[in-house]
Amino acid sequence: MGDFFDRGLFVTQTLWLIYSLEEQAEKAGGKVHFVLGNHDLMNMNKDLRYVRKKYFENAKLMNEEPTFPSFLSMVRNWASGLIQKTS
Repeated sequence: MGDFFDRGLFVTQTLWLIYSLEEQAEKAGGKVHFVLGNHDLMNMNKDLRYVRKKYFENAKLMNEEPTFPSFLSMVRNWASGLIQKTS
């Protein structure tokens, strides 16, 4: 799977589902493999044209500046955590 960060209205819920699946898989001796899609890579490269306004508004609610760098940092941190888990 890929294209998680800007594909629809349920990005947050989808990411929590993936976290849950990771925990379940680990307990069962398995892994969840996250494949970066083209939109995930676009976001990591500061191309946020498809990110819905809702997610920038959410960043404001969390006292995060809804800018390219803050969103990019969040995406990179999350993706690097996944890459380290699967290595």
